[in-house]
Amino acid sequence: SPSKLNYKPRQVVSKRDVNQAHLMMGNVAYDSHHENRRALVLLNNILGGPAMNSRLNLNISEKYGFAYHLESAFVSYADTGLFSVYLGTEPKYLDKSIKLIHRELSKLVDKKLGPIQLNQAKQQLKGQLSLARESGLNTMLAMGKSLLNYNEVDTLEDVFDQIESITADQLQEVAAEIFNPDQMSSLIFEPNNWFMDFIEHDILDYAINHSDSEPEILQQLNRETHIKVLNPRMLAGDYQGRLLSMISFMVRPENILEIGTYTGYSALCWLEGLKDGGEIHTIDKNE
Repeated sequence: SPSKLNYKPRQVVSKRDVNQAHLMMGNVAYDSHHENRRALVLLNNILGGPAMNSRLNLNISEKYGFAYHLESAFVSYADTGLFSVYLGTEPKYLDKSIKLIHRELSKLVDKKLGPIQLNQAKQQLKGQLSLARESGLNTMLAMGKSLLNYNEVDTLEDVFDQIESITADQLQEVAAEIFNPDQMSSLIFEPNNWFMDFIEHDILDYAINHSDSEPEILQQLNRETHIKVLNPRMLAGDYQGRLLSMISFMVRPENILEIGTYTGYSALCWLEGLKDGGEIHTIDKNE
């Protein structure tokens, strides 16, 4: 198990003069001599490594468009190690993003990788290490660190053999130990002027836990807006949209006039409760 030293999980939220929310969460991990350190390197690469097909990138950044920057990291030291996940996002997406991160961590704990997945992950890591060797500076730094820590320098073939020896059971065991949510600490920087600050956290949590899921078409529209519009300022988001939809279903209007369209998110929410044959007119200035 990792060296815990005097570690106790902490959750800290700090108000800062920033434009977006920043999250750093993590746990103590393996030191540079631990037998499981290589397994955690591979596991971290699968979860949030530099490749575009990392699980965090595909299932949070790409699928939902929530995160401006999202990655995980593992660093080992002489007597301990650190596993961490960093996220930068709009404040209104922070709680959702945290839940999605924990969901991805839980998947690696609950479901063992299949042979094809494991082989693909190993080949990708080996490819990344091979590419890194093309940099003379990176190679010298890696050799120097290895010599200082282990008094020897492994060949690339030795490193590949060590990667190939990692098993799916070992990855699942490491995930259960390092990704334990009860041992995770977190530090959150929130903007001083976040518009949701006036809502008590208990009320906000209640709204999050008792709201319907955002329909897929609205998820796609939200993502497209954040990809294609510079500094998007959508007045209607997930929870506001569910409220508009509920009101529309309660009233069952025949005609709706909306002033202000933007990318059409709120119009689609109003549309959900419109009577058959009804009409919605949404107006905005052409920019």
